[in-house]
Amino acid sequence: MSIKKISVFGLGKLGLPMALMLSDNKYEVTGVDINPDLITRLEKKVFLSNEPGVNGLLAKTWIKFTDDYSEAISNSDVSFIVVPTPSLKNGAFSLDYVLSTVNKIAGELKDKKDWHLIVITSTIMPKSMIAIKSLLEKKTGKTIGKDIGLCYSPEFIALGSVIDNLSRPDFILIGQSDEKSGRVLEKIKLDLVKNLPLVKKTNHINAEIAKLALNSYITTKISFANLIARVCEIIPQADSDTITSTIGLDKRINPRYLKGGLGYGGPCFPRDNLAFANLIKPLKIKTSLPITIDGFNRQQIFFIEKIVKKHITKKKSLGILGLSYKPDTDVVDESQGIMLANLLAKKSYRVAVFDPAAMKNAIPLLDRKVAFGRSAQQIADDSDVVIITTPWAQFSKLKFGKGKTVIDCWRVIKNRQNIKYIALGKHVD
Repeated sequence: MSIKKISVFGLGKLGLPMALMLSDNKYEVTGVDINPDLITRLEKKVFLSNEPGVNGLLAKTWIKFTDDYSEAISNSDVSFIVVPTPSLKNGAFSLDYVLSTVNKIAGELKDKKDWHLIVITSTIMPKSMIAIKSLLEKKTGKTIGKDIGLCYSPEFIALGSVIDNLSRPDFILIGQSDEKSGRVLEKIKLDLVKNLPLVKKTNHINAEIAKLALNSYITTKISFANLIARVCEIIPQADSDTITSTIGLDKRINPRYLKGGLGYGGPCFPRDNLAFANLIKPLKIKTSLPITIDGFNRQQIFFIEKIVKKHITKKKSLGILGLSYKPDTDVVDESQGIMLANLLAKKSYRVAVFDPAAMKNAIPLLDRKVAFGRSAQQIADDSDVVIITTPWAQFSKLKFGKGKTVIDCWRVIKNRQNIKYIALGKHVD
């Protein structure tokens, strides 16, 4: 079956790059969003994104942008749903936006004669596909797996490298309602990639659990690397980088995500880990592993505070470099740099911060006593103690005056002469 017309519902940080990549690969794409201002800016190609590659693709591709569901469904054979699933207080994900979108799509599919595939890309809780399937069949009067295809296929991406991650995935996960739906989606996804990823097809529930389990496993691995780092900071001559690179040689472990430093952040790892905990709780399995991992991750800034106490009085100035949750993005969700800045400001330290991309997003989240630097070098010049919290490449080339103290969470500083250099993961005097 040849598919060339695709609609993408939700033009956010993942949906827009997906739509652009589909268009760049010769698909006829309709992009749908409920935000009329966003639609206008995209149509005029004046939308600006800090996500690498997005602005370039937007400039050279053609997509029909609209808020009209009827137009989108009538002009497509496959629909991707990439809308938000906000975390609830109990850690679970809200399905409200997904169900609202599915309900509107179902209304348009009711009278459509041709087969149509719906792909849920948004991260959802296990068993959510049951509710989605039920709504579609009830609203359309059609049968999933026969008249309508339904797949769950989440993406394993990080903001700041979305297009690269979509282009070179480690594997493709497809939770399918039927073999035809899986084959159609596999063809589309393989058209977007530049490598040769494995494709794992399974049922809906397995795919739902796998998405949460994978990210929860990574948070466990990151936390274990940080535990090694904290141990090495106490034991003389111990070096966490040597240890993690050694154990990473074992194929059962591998070195990815095995570098001690600060805790994990971002829009995926923290919330997926807590969602996994929410999944486990009603099953009455006696384990606190995901919650323990989350707690240990949030403790990392307090380890840094202890180091700060040893090397600075509250009368001296302290600079923090890095507010995005990782380099090459302006995303500040669960940022360890922001959490550390707020902690130290509340402890009455004189704190100034800088980030190459995330200042605008970080300012509303920072304590009012935190000052803002004009550049990384200004922070380096004006601060008695500098803490590197995000490993931006440009930070590695900074110059520090004689007698400065630098706490390098990721061991990126190259020029270490005439300064008191403190590397996390190594013995701290």
